[in-house]
Amino acid sequence: MAETFTVRLPNNWRNRWAEMLQGAKKYNFKVTRRGNNISFNGYGIEASISISGNLAEVTIDKKPALLSKDYIVKLVSEFLLKNG
Repeated sequence: MAETFTVRLPNNWRNRWAEMLQGAKKYNFKVTRRGNNISFNGYGIEASISISGNLAEVTIDKKPALLSKDYIVKLVSEFLLKNG
């Protein structure tokens, strides 16, 4: 079953997209963006992000059993808020 959480992004997140990609690269996440919809995968995690304003709703579609949701929240928040 999918799990969701929300991350508050800085207002200028679109201008910082290159920095966010560098943050994702740190965790070996492959990231694809189409407008306000982002998908990423890595470490056995498959997830999507839907952004409305400066709120990112993250849906974890697949994750290894040994990785907790809290750990995934930490990783995703770090890459989305890189240098934020």
